[in-house]
Amino acid sequence: MDILESNITRYRQREGGVVRSVLKDSQVVLATCHTSGGRQMANQEFDVVIIDEATQALEAVCRF
Repeated sequence: MDILESNITRYRQREGGVVRSVLKDSQVVLATCHTSGGRQMANQEFDVVIIDEATQALEAVCRF
């Protein structure tokens, strides 16, 4: 692994840690259906989920 790949890996790990911290400490999180299915939202738990795009999304997309 060269130095560029190493830096990219470290950056992505730090970015992921920051995102997880912000999500954990937030009282309200807004996201599209597409974003909510991404890796940064994986394994997050919420008390309430409101899907604003429900008429545009397939049921399979609305997984949580």
